[in-house]
Amino acid sequence: MSNLKKKNSSLVSVLPIKATILLINSIIILIYIGIVHNFYISDYYNINNNRYMISNREELKNHTSIMVNCIQKKSGKEKQLSVQQFYKQQRKCLHSMDHKVTFFHAGKAGGGTILSELRNNKIGFLSMSHPYPSPKKVEELQTGVSNTLIINVRDPVDRFVSAFKWRSIVLCSPNDTRVAGKGGATHNPKNYCKTGENMKAEESLMREVYHSNPNEIAEALCIDSPRYEQAVQDYDKILHTAPLSEWLSFLIDEDRREEILEGGIRDVIALPLEKKEGADESLFEHHIQQLSLHLLHRVKGYKMSDAQYILRQKPNRIDNKHYEIAREKRRHSSVEFHNKSSANSSSFIIPYSPLSELGECCLSRHLMTDYRIIQSMLRSTQGDTSSEEQPILRPLVNVHPSLYQACKWGSNEQQELCREDLESMLMRRSRYLDESLGSCSSITR
Repeated sequence: MSNLKKKNSSLVSVLPIKATILLINSIIILIYIGIVHNFYISDYYNINNNRYMISNREELKNHTSIMVNCIQKKSGKEKQLSVQQFYKQQRKCLHSMDHKVTFFHAGKAGGGTILSELRNNKIGFLSMSHPYPSPKKVEELQTGVSNTLIINVRDPVDRFVSAFKWRSIVLCSPNDTRVAGKGGATHNPKNYCKTGENMKAEESLMREVYHSNPNEIAEALCIDSPRYEQAVQDYDKILHTAPLSEWLSFLIDEDRREEILEGGIRDVIALPLEKKEGADESLFEHHIQQLSLHLLHRVKGYKMSDAQYILRQKPNRIDNKHYEIAREKRRHSSVEFHNKSSANSSSFIIPYSPLSELGECCLSRHLMTDYRIIQSMLRSTQGDTSSEEQPILRPLVNVHPSLYQACKWGSNEQQELCREDLESMLMRRSRYLDESLGSCSSITR
């Protein structure tokens, strides 16, 4: 016994103190990982060198009977799989919307992010229209081939300014040193630009007539401006600027509304992109996740608890830098390529030009119908005034009832968040939208 004690004491003396501490810490960490794995994490699995994690064992036991209808992306074949098997199929399986859902992708309002996140949630087979409303897609909504319309909504003034700046960046100028080609300019405008006959005319218009400055066309849109009539025509020549009134004309125009059959469009879903004053970021990605949940529940018919479970089981990529890099690439923004100093050496950098009060006012009034559409989305019915004691704007009347329900999707909390974002858009422009205050020239003096 004494010999054993001597051996142990000599062993401890041989090991350096730091190594002993490190060994003890390692043992503690290993024990902790084992506990966490046993009680909280059901499993890890590897696919193509990407490590994935699925959720806790208890939740897994409660939903083992859920079967997901897998629509294979290429063949369109259907098969029933467990939730875990569905996700292990990676890109081969999708939650198919069967083209009953149409997405009107309005330019410069987060549409690329919406598509990316829906794909990430494995939601596919939507009908889509971009950068203008397709007559075929409108007809599908009118006849009921598609009965749900998703439209991304951004403050109309912000959207136009963003579109003007973005087109100024991605279109090739006469002395451009970038590689001309449509493909790479969207995600890599530092090295590529777009060109073509129509694009050359568009680029020339913005550069030569309006000096690549959205404020110039905004002020030209003042009703008392000598350039007003020409500016109205020029507005429509800039891509990605199609207003809400154009996208939704079949719902608000009396003659076109009569073309909607009894079994036609049932739901309009507004997906607002708005960063409210004082907020660090917008709720846009939250809206998209709630949309995914809503589509699984309402279109695919899953119980809400099952839909929530299915989305929670989506693999979380661990240490996957490629995914994050790709995600950042999709978040292209004209802001990155505008500089407050025109001294920047890059030929495609556009000097930063904020709107003047006059420009903001005149552009707001030019887009008055869009703001009235947003106000209409805040109503529940044609005659409802309970939710808006003093509406900022006079809503549109005699529109399709689905427009009044544009925020009536998802949970009660989600509906309120949707309304708050739309109201924020109206509040920011309320001073300029009130025509009783006089002309823009008089109220911005």
